[in-house]
Amino acid sequence: MKIPRIIYVLIIMLLILNACSNNSSVDVENEKVPEGFTSSDQQFHNIEFRSDKIYALYDWENPEDEDDWSDALWCFSPYEDAKIIAEGKGLEFRVTEEGKLIAVEVDGNIDIYDAEGNLIHRISDEDVNTEEYTKVRLEQWNDAGSVLWCSLMETYVTVAYVAIDTNSWEITKYNDRTFGSEEYVLNPNTGWVAYSDYPVTLDIIAFDEYMESGQMTMLYIYNLITKEERVIDSSETNKFKPKWSNNSNELVYYMGYKSNSYDIEDE
Repeated sequence: MKIPRIIYVLIIMLLILNACSNNSSVDVENEKVPEGFTSSDQQFHNIEFRSDKIYALYDWENPEDEDDWSDALWCFSPYEDAKIIAEGKGLEFRVTEEGKLIAVEVDGNIDIYDAEGNLIHRISDEDVNTEEYTKVRLEQWNDAGSVLWCSLMETYVTVAYVAIDTNSWEITKYNDRTFGSEEYVLNPNTGWVAYSDYPVTLDIIAFDEYMESGQMTMLYIYNLITKEERVIDSSETNKFKPKWSNNSNELVYYMGYKSNSYDIEDE
């Protein structure tokens, strides 16, 4: 007898949030993660919920050798046994909205799996990372699940965005504009990037200096595909915190504590 989905989800969430000790295993009816794996808290993006499945990162470490370790992406479902999708150090993953494709990045290489966990395509680091001194980072799938966006990062600067078409496996790089401010966000459906010129402040002294400068901070949007740019708003030393509303044409941002919105189609 399978447990109700809502109870299953709550149990898995509690297990992941509370983490598991190295001396125990995760066991939810038929769903089981072997001993030695613990829920990951090292990655910012470590869990996704898709339909009746949960995708979560776990860590494995050799108790006798701290350099012998690995990340592992596991898939949980109330209707089948837990299974491992991929392993590797520093693993990142993104799942399409409908859960049909899973992108996994390890060492710059990107593997695409189907919903059953079968590897269907591999993209090498050399094919994606064509810039110097950069690291591949997975960004987002578009809503249709047909385009995977990645970024090429140099420290905190995005040197380029890369779009991978999963129908043709064509790779398109957009490197005519870099993004290195404190805040910028991509809309994976339209190619618009919302960004401001709010600077990256690495310590409290730099932050205080900027806040006391009275400098006007600008909010822009830039389209990677058409190269169009628009000025959206401005305010003195303001952190806009831009965000696309459900990846639609509406941009939501803040002026102080007040939330504003801007619709791309208004112009």
